[in-house]
Amino acid sequence: MSGIRVVSNRTIVRKIVVGTPILTSRSINIQTTIGNILDVNSANAKDGDVLIYRADTKIWEASNYLNLQRVDGGEGF
Repeated sequence: MSGIRVVSNRTIVRKIVVGTPILTSRSINIQTTIGNILDVNSANAKDGDVLIYRADTKIWEASNYLNLQRVDGGEGF
């Protein structure tokens, strides 16, 4: 059972242990290009292209032709 319990808007701590913290994450350095990702086809990418997901091929493709997008301009300025 956890040592922390939340009751309405109060937090009750039952036990505090002092010691050396355990690292739960580590930093790694990955260097690659977008074309090396398995489900991305950037072979014919040109300046200004964006990645578009194609459900029929299940692949992201570089293109500047947008035909299925919806743009929401918000409520105004």
